[in-house]
Amino acid sequence: MLIFFLRSKIERHPLFTIAIGFSLWVVMKCSPYWFSIFLEPFAISAVVLGISLLPYDITPLRHKNNISYHLYLFHYPVIQLGIYFGIAVCGPTAMTLYVFAVTTLLSLFAHFSLKKIIQ
Repeated sequence: MLIFFLRSKIERHPLFTIAIGFSLWVVMKCSPYWFSIFLEPFAISAVVLGISLLPYDITPLRHKNNISYHLYLFHYPVIQLGIYFGIAVCGPTAMTLYVFAVTTLLSLFAHFSLKKIIQ
């Protein structure tokens, strides 16, 4: 509801929206658990909304070589394979690095190989 009322201001100032989101995230990390449950959705949505509203000249690679769909397709199977092979037992940092690296490599490979086949 708040986003609806502040829509014009958010669209005009996306960097301010990102700053508010990161500020909320810092406050959330320093606050009690029950308070962070309420702040987390606002912080994440403010950052995502602000990034999506950045002008094209600030984010020149936003539409060029967009691999986001490939990332979406590959992330879940990669996570499940990491759990199956026990990488998750090594800790959240190892699992995050594994998922990020493998998903990115698979996505890049699929994007550029399929792009050449189609063209």
